[in-house]
Amino acid sequence: MSAIPYVPSDLSEPAAIVDAIRARRGGGLLNLDRMLLHSPPLLAAGGSMAQLQALRGTGALRSDDAAGSADAAGGASALFDPLERAALQLCRVMSEEVAVPRALITQLRQLLGSDVLLVELVGVIATYNMVSRFLVALDVDLE
Repeated sequence: MSAIPYVPSDLSEPAAIVDAIRARRGGGLLNLDRMLLHSPPLLAAGGSMAQLQALRGTGALRSDDAAGSADAAGGASALFDPLERAALQLCRVMSEEVAVPRALITQLRQLLGSDVLLVELVGVIATYNMVSRFLVALDVDLE
């Protein structure tokens, strides 16, 4: 059970924000949306979920670069290429330690060959970290 009540699933205001979310979600609202809609300015200011979806759909970064478990990457290096291992390491470091060693950033710049791809990768990881921390802090029920 969530730490605070969700906004109603039939919420209609603010229309511009709610309608945009419903359009992205195929007509419904996720519990995450219903929690975030307690503060429409938070959604309007950051729009992190919409930005993440847009990045995944139109960004230069392939969505399948880092599939699997960060723990598996260390112990089963044959399953992952050097870029995938570095991306998984970045996920782990950003999630657990926050500060990323410059050597890992340098390695990823070389492997990705693009600062755009590196910024998108860091942005996607940071956004998922924010979302997961939000979900955990407010004990949002997953669908």
